[in-house]
Amino acid sequence: MSTSTETNQEQLEATVNRLECEVHEAARHLANAGIAAAQRIRDEFGVLREKALGAAEHGRDRTIRAAGRLDQQVRNEPVKSLLIAAAVGAACGAWLARRR
Repeated sequence: MSTSTETNQEQLEATVNRLECEVHEAARHLANAGIAAAQRIRDEFGVLREKALGAAEHGRDRTIRAAGRLDQQVRNEPVKSLLIAAAVGAACGAWLARRR
């Protein structure tokens, strides 16, 4: 009976060792998957960041050009620009007065 108990004990230890190795292997795979996922996220964030910076730069350039065109139009036709500004101001004033 002692031989049977020793055999069972050895089998149990072998099973525990095998399971321990499998758990370590699974943990290693999980860690590698986490590292790969984190790298993909960093890469995607970098791409999105570059796109956002490009869009912001493009918007800034368009705004500067539009402001330059507006400035030039005001310089070319100051009376017309003053009348437009007065009309917009009167419309805003009337709208605000009506709200009260």
